[in-house]
Amino acid sequence: MSPLFIGTKVTIQHKDIDEADLHESKGVSTALNGQFFAANGAGSGSFQNSLMNCHGQMNINSNTVTKALTAAADATLNTNTDYSKLTGASAPWVSLLNHNTTFTLDHITVPFAGYYLLSFWSSVKIANTNNFIGIKFAVNSTLSTQKIISQASTANDSRNLSATSIIGPLSAND
Repeated sequence: MSPLFIGTKVTIQHKDIDEADLHESKGVSTALNGQFFAANGAGSGSFQNSLMNCHGQMNINSNTVTKALTAAADATLNTNTDYSKLTGASAPWVSLLNHNTTFTLDHITVPFAGYYLLSFWSSVKIANTNNFIGIKFAVNSTLSTQKIISQASTANDSRNLSATSIIGPLSAND
């Protein structure tokens, strides 16, 4: 004859178990919304912020205001003082499709430390033949060493400029 076992069904939800009694993935009870578990290869890991869970976009829509810029002193456009920030009435930036980033007037603030993908596209008109236009991005008002440069071949030459780069490491709130 077999012994008789009588038991009760445990109704404790996994989310209600104390942290010390949880099996891996420990930390789930304190993980922030949008974080993911990254294994470390040694049977453990940690919760990390997902850069795929944040993005920001800013556009100048229907811009009909000409932005006159002073000619660069350095024809190679290698001198940062030859660059002007597009802001104010001549660059009416609008925020589009932002998720977990903060848009303020003329910049986007990132929420997490890490590396970010930056993509840029613009259509510009260059007034004079052989004039150059250069475009850079900045992090915390520090201009990048990367730039896009184009030269007009005729007066009022329209140019499409684009670039993609991975930038960083950025700090949270850069």
